[in-house]
Amino acid sequence: MDVELETAIQKIRQAAKDAGKFSAMYCVDGAQGRRYAEMGFNMISVTGDVLALQNYVGHQLEEAKSSKPQDVTKFDAKPQGPYGQ
Repeated sequence: MDVELETAIQKIRQAAKDAGKFSAMYCVDGAQGRRYAEMGFNMISVTGDVLALQNYVGHQLEEAKSSKPQDVTKFDAKPQGPYGQ
């Protein structure tokens, strides 16, 4: 992530904390969510709705086509876009 953006995110998180407010960060996966939680954000997401739906629907379609049951708890989509790096 760009250093300037990272610095701005930290400033915003600290300003929220100083004002007695919670801070939240939208994240596209668990690893990114953990990173922001470790930075002190109070609320994080661990996936986006599109990725979650794509994974779930894809696994359900595989299940419907297969004679062997699939484990729908294992998702393998890779994050895309500027936050997925």
